[in-house]
Amino acid sequence: MTEHFKPGLSYAIVLLDVLVYSIYIPYFPVILGNYVSDSQWLRMQSLANLVAVVFAVVTGAVYDRFGGFAGLVLSQMCCLVTSLMLWYGSIALSIKSNNRGSEMVMEIDWVYICYLVSGFVLRKSNRTYAVISSIMTDKTHNVSLRERRLSSAAGMFGIGFALGPALAGVLSDAFTVNEMFKFGFALACLNMALNVNTFKGASILRAVPKAVKNTPDQRTRKVSTEANETTKSSVQVEGSSLPAHVSKIMLHPDLILILIIHGLTSFGQFCYISTVTLLIRDRFFTDPNHFGRLLSYFGITFSVSMWIIVPRLGSFFSEISLLIFGLIITALMRLINSCHNSLLLFYVAHTFIGLGTASISFVITNIVTRKGRAYEVTGSLVGAKDVVQRVSGFVSPLLVSTLPTSFGGYYTGPVVASFFYFASLVLVIIYNSSFSTASCKLKR
Repeated sequence: MTEHFKPGLSYAIVLLDVLVYSIYIPYFPVILGNYVSDSQWLRMQSLANLVAVVFAVVTGAVYDRFGGFAGLVLSQMCCLVTSLMLWYGSIALSIKSNNRGSEMVMEIDWVYICYLVSGFVLRKSNRTYAVISSIMTDKTHNVSLRERRLSSAAGMFGIGFALGPALAGVLSDAFTVNEMFKFGFALACLNMALNVNTFKGASILRAVPKAVKNTPDQRTRKVSTEANETTKSSVQVEGSSLPAHVSKIMLHPDLILILIIHGLTSFGQFCYISTVTLLIRDRFFTDPNHFGRLLSYFGITFSVSMWIIVPRLGSFFSEISLLIFGLIITALMRLINSCHNSLLLFYVAHTFIGLGTASISFVITNIVTRKGRAYEVTGSLVGAKDVVQRVSGFVSPLLVSTLPTSFGGYYTGPVVASFFYFASLVLVIIYNSSFSTASCKLKR
């Protein structure tokens, strides 16, 4: 099974997955500046995340029922369809020449449709993380190697997010928007080929056995003493179906608390990212090239942190310490970004935001995949994590849209985001102290 696994190609899958989406993000400020109201923009993002909620549930179930390969192929097929729609619909954008030069022209209905289907595109990266976690079992790989592979795959997300806007800026001088999305469709086709070549031999994650033991198998026990403790209180599911088995596991107190913490951080994340484009438009610029460079920097800081810095910090500090650090630094930097007009300070703050969000993502992904691997339901638990994240992404823009854009010199979105990160921090501290002697603590 593992002899077919090609880590390098799995990283390329994540890279292309994000690249297909991020290549048109630099044009958002222009759209917002001329054609879409702030409330329309927030509703579009909310709808896209609502679609992603449904998609996370479906692919998670397919993943555990039919195997990781089937789940990835389904995800990539949705990505292909989305890319095709964006191509033939010209993503609701066209270039029109007039006396003032070239400007963006759009149909609002097409923008809604494209945002709606874009909810399908970004859900495959987490499926890839789940496959890596399941292929790299405790019998064949040690824990640190698996964590490095997962952090490397997540780091490729940042690289893709950096390359997409940069590539859009370079290609915008030579190609029309429609031609750029033909290129995006070609990238999606290439990604499908990589999926087949990378995982076709990995017959992993079949349906959950009808008889599920009280405790994880011997392979799981080798993770570490504390990791084993987190799964001691397994629920006995003799002869149960996959949905019943998953629902029992979802009721574990440690998993519930982790998902609540994940939900709060996701609320903060989406409150920020749904309004940061508006902030940049109002305080800095709307030019696609400048915005593309800024987005590329965001991706680079996250990628470097996830790929290099955070795994090394994880070898010196416990998961709970790393999570607390990530929450504090992210909350503070986003609060700072709500109240200044300095582009340099904005870049500096995002250097630390990249480190903070990478730390949070690293810890939560490790815990969820470790739990899923223990009970052979990695796909469903990663799907549950996606659902929590995207429900937050659905509600957060709607919440922010009901509030004034700014107050007292502070931009509302980043302030609300900081509130949710601080709320997560309080819950993490309570969680750690309350369960420090129990079997469901956060430590490895």
